[in-house]
Amino acid sequence: MAAKLILFDVADTLLYKPALLPALAAELARAGIAASEAQIARAHRATRDLLPAPDRTGRDFYLEFNARFLDVLGVLPESDLVERIYLSCRSLPWAPFPDTAVLARLGLPLGIISNWDGTLRERLGEHFPGIAFDPLLISSDAGVAKPDPRFYASALAAARVAPGEILYVGDSVRLDMVPATQAGMRALLIDRADHYPLYQGERLTSLYDLERLIDEV
Repeated sequence: MAAKLILFDVADTLLYKPALLPALAAELARAGIAASEAQIARAHRATRDLLPAPDRTGRDFYLEFNARFLDVLGVLPESDLVERIYLSCRSLPWAPFPDTAVLARLGLPLGIISNWDGTLRERLGEHFPGIAFDPLLISSDAGVAKPDPRFYASALAAARVAPGEILYVGDSVRLDMVPATQAGMRALLIDRADHYPLYQGERLTSLYDLERLIDEV
């Protein structure tokens, strides 16, 4: 079935924080912990999948997140290190992945389904000024968040096309691939850093792969 709409996740799919991994590595090094950025990235991603951010985050959430991140990394979550990580990472800026340049060339309507708050509209306008994402589903507006199937049902209702005509692109197996597949969408895992080598579904290593995939449909 030919695709008529592409839905995207946002965090770590379209936008990321370029300074995050270096900041985490620097704080760990200050504590005498020599972790590679690959180790840090895997532990941070695992923590994010297990403890997804609420619509509105704050200090308490990030202290808990940082403690669980250290657990996953195999480091004792001492309170001073947990706090230093929070202070170093709390205001890091978002930026678009370089391969998002392909969005303007895909030739299909583009939409969003994201766990975020109302600031997402401003962020999308800042980083993708020429793209009108429609539908634009934000968890803080919907009152429900990924991986809840109701959030994906809302996306289907807003999409006005059949589930099988939707390509869904996200970076998390648990938050994106499982519920999108259950909703009947064609789910594509964007896995730029090979975090999920055992994933058996369709996988992209770059958003540029979408051009080829759309041509093949």
